[in-house]
Amino acid sequence: MNTHSRIEKCFHLKKVLLISGVLLALNLPIQTSAQTSSTAADLGGPITLSSELKNDIIYNLSKKGTVGNDAGLDIVLSAEITKQIILNLKMELGYSFNEKEFSSGALEELLTEAYIEVKNVGGKNVAFIVGKHPIAFGGDLPTLPNGDTDLDANTREFTEIIGLTVQLSDLGVFDLVELSGFESGAGDLTLGSINGTAIRVSKEVLKDLSVTASSMTAKGSSDREWRGSVGFIYESGKWTTWSEGQYLSGNAEYPDANYVVKSGLSYGESGNKITVGATAVENYFSEVGIGYEYGITQNATFGPQIRYRKSWDLGTDEFIVEARTTIRFDGLTLPRRR
Repeated sequence: MNTHSRIEKCFHLKKVLLISGVLLALNLPIQTSAQTSSTAADLGGPITLSSELKNDIIYNLSKKGTVGNDAGLDIVLSAEITKQIILNLKMELGYSFNEKEFSSGALEELLTEAYIEVKNVGGKNVAFIVGKHPIAFGGDLPTLPNGDTDLDANTREFTEIIGLTVQLSDLGVFDLVELSGFESGAGDLTLGSINGTAIRVSKEVLKDLSVTASSMTAKGSSDREWRGSVGFIYESGKWTTWSEGQYLSGNAEYPDANYVVKSGLSYGESGNKITVGATAVENYFSEVGIGYEYGITQNATFGPQIRYRKSWDLGTDEFIVEARTTIRFDGLTLPRRR
């Protein structure tokens, strides 16, 4: 494909994404046919469709004004087959405007989540999650508006993996216990060797203070990786503070690191919130950042942020300015046919 065709494709897709996002943000009425409602009834209903349109601009002040401009469209489908069985699908479409190329992988790569959740098995507080889903590891900690570029973005969670997670809630000692067994290969719908395990436990130890501990091991292409984490979240009114320490061994991204630590503080609510965070990866990086999430409309937010990042191994430092614009459509629900 020549350069002219790629540029045309770039602007055409950008136009489609932006128009789609605006329509979703305005909550324009969407007509559904009788056939669609019938399908919802066949599944048991309801079926909920949500989407999120994101556009990120990244400007590096220390590298001659390097600019990155990326957009993504996340589509989430949740279908209630019965009251206890729910089907979940998530597709992530991305576009890098500075490369003028659409990241169009196979469907199995774009489909980042595809799993079935079975709740209240036998009337007990037991749930099973089967399929391509996030593995039970790490705490669900707040981030800056664009948390995808955090130093620990690829170590704080384990995603796009096919496996089985068992959730046990209200056990007395712990509020939630999660056990996962999963494959080694990520990013497709092919089941690889089941050679990974993980466990995560959570407990509200005091009013507004929750503690989460987790551990996992997985076999990569050559070495076995081990991770462990302990963290807390404290929420009081509009204030939230958190901290987490993570142990690493055999990590592909940071092979010479044995720990990652992060902490942060935020004030406000969704659509009007300021967040400050700090992260350090042993032998590699440390950074501090501040970001603000501003609600443009009920469904659209704008989140500027700035980071100061220091490279320990290279002896360099840099300031990175970022901005994320997000347009959300919280959900179109097709009710059960009566």
